[in-house]
Amino acid sequence: MSKHYKHLSEEERDRLAILKGQDLPMRAIAAQLGRSPSTISRELRRNASSGRSSGYLPHKAQTEADLRWRQSHRRPRLKAPFLRSYVRIGLKRGWSPEQIAGRLRYEGHSLTVSHEAIYQWIYL
Repeated sequence: MSKHYKHLSEEERDRLAILKGQDLPMRAIAAQLGRSPSTISRELRRNASSGRSSGYLPHKAQTEADLRWRQSHRRPRLKAPFLRSYVRIGLKRGWSPEQIAGRLRYEGHSLTVSHEAIYQWIYL
């Protein structure tokens, strides 16, 4: 039987903060949430507030988790150094992203890129 990992929900993070505020041991918190103690430990370590209170703020933890998820699902644009260099040179020559993408294909380079990927790279 395989185990499937499921991220903590916002409600679970709220309950975790309440249980932690009651100074319950980590294993007791894990049992009440129906989670592994290592999951609770990882969550607290990853999202502990720095500063004077050094507590666990569930809404801030949820925001951070959402941000980590969004950033992990972002594909890097123009990750090959040759492509970045080629695009920079093309832009300095006054070429449009459409012209740069077309020129790469016309010259028969093994690496090609769409004009939309070039626009996204420029905007980043």
